Amino acid sequence: MKKQSLENIFIILISIGALCFVLIGGLSIWADFEASLFNSARRTNERLSTFNCPSFIAENEVGIVSASFTNTSDREIKPRIQTFVTDGYVILMQEQIDTLIIAPEETASVEVEVTADNAVYNRLILIRMHQFNYGPLPYRNASCGIFVLGTSFMTGSQFITIAVITGIILSLAGIALWLISFKPIIWDRMTTLHEMIVLVGLALLIMIAGLASLWLFGIFLIVIWLLLVVGIISQKVLSSNKRSNQDKRHSIE
Repeated sequence: MKKQSLENIFIILISIGALCFVLIGGLSIWADFEASLFNSARRTNERLSTFNCPSFIAENEVGIVSASFTNTSDREIKPRIQTFVTDGYVILMQEQIDTLIIAPEETASVEVEVTADNAVYNRLILIRMHQFNYGPLPYRNASCGIFVLGTSFMTGSQFITIAVITGIILSLAGIALWLISFKPIIWDRMTTLHEMIVLVGLALLIMIAGLASLWLFGIFLIVIWLLLVVGIISQKVLSSNKRSNQDKRHSIE
């Protein structure tokens, strides 16, 4: 097999591996971005840091959204927690109100169950939780989005695990085969390999940003990643045209 064909195969392997990471991060970022606009009339500079929700669930899976609250004062407090969840449409919402009784130095939590029936566009569950000020607890809120997978044969956690393992195997296989097959590596191929490694690294950061609900940073990384993809493709097209022109000149001579 020609070295050019091998190079293209390795690039495809590495690219598919990177796309696995971008898929996880991109869908998570989309869901969290939509959630940031959901029920957002009341804003606060202090986010509810203990707020937690899954990034993905299956069609038949029940997702658990939760948050914990700690009473740091020396008297009992009764904070009110209000949670809104989409009810099949962006403009329709389910509301859950919980009033907690928390003794001094104790912690209590709130859990909200969500299913695919809550999804808007048949894919996104949007949630916002408000914790109203009471005693030492200031007003805080937080939002998150959950992507509903179009399958019921694996859970959201299993989907993430499979996608991550697939991405790692394909990326490492492509890089390893590249290093083994091209010895010594000429400058053009070394440059391309470095670009592909950066591509995978950015894809990993996109996935981490998405799973960590850092959607604004994730969008910035996606833009950089797409620009790098365009740059690599443009470089390959120019390099291919250059080789084609050289071959034509050699055949004429």
